[in-house]
This record gives sequence, C-alpha cells and structure tokens, in this order.
Amino acid sequence: MTRRYYRACLSFLRIARPDVLHVFTPDARCVHVGGAAHGGRHFRENVGGHLRYLSLHGRPGEAERARRLLRASLLVRGRLYRGERGRLYREAAAWLGSGDAESLLA
Repeated sequence: MTRRYYRACLSFLRIARPDVLHVFTPDARCVHVGGAAHGGRHFRENVGGHLRYLSLHGRPGEAERARRLLRASLLVRGRLYRGERGRLYREAAAWLGSGDAESLLA
C-alpha cells in the first residue's frame, strides 16, 4: 500500500506506520477546515499556540509584535462577525489585551 504526503508528515508517519510505504510527493493536496475538530471551542488556545511558536522560534520581540497584530485583527473581526464566531474573536482579542506576550505564555 502506498500513500502520498508532504515532507513534514513523512518522518512522523514512517515511525507511526512502519508497515506502510510512505512516499513524498509535491503534488499532494490538502484541505484544512479550521476548527472542524473542536468547533472553535479551542480558538484562544490556537491563538496562544501562534504566540508560543513565535516566542520559541522567532526573533526577539516577534511574539509581542504578533500579539499586537493579532489583537487588532481580532478586534476588527469581532465587530464584523456576529454570533458565536464574533464572540470567539472578541474573547481572544480581550485575552491578547490582558498582558504582553511573555505574561500570557507564562
């Protein structure tokens, strides 16, 4: 059995499924449905994950710049979207406004 994956998945899959031949292919396609698995209930945690990644792998101050940009964009989205989606954006924006990147990730 042969399956095709992007390179990022290949190392993991070779360990997880050694019984299957895994082949890298640049023409593989994937559709991501944001929040489909959790219905948006973990949106704030996803936003925090972006900050954490930048704090660990980005240049100094990059997570803080991203926090300010994310907060501004989520404030705008929170005004544009109504209902549950807008509420999620507003709550995440409020969380991002409650401290700097370092304190939010502590």
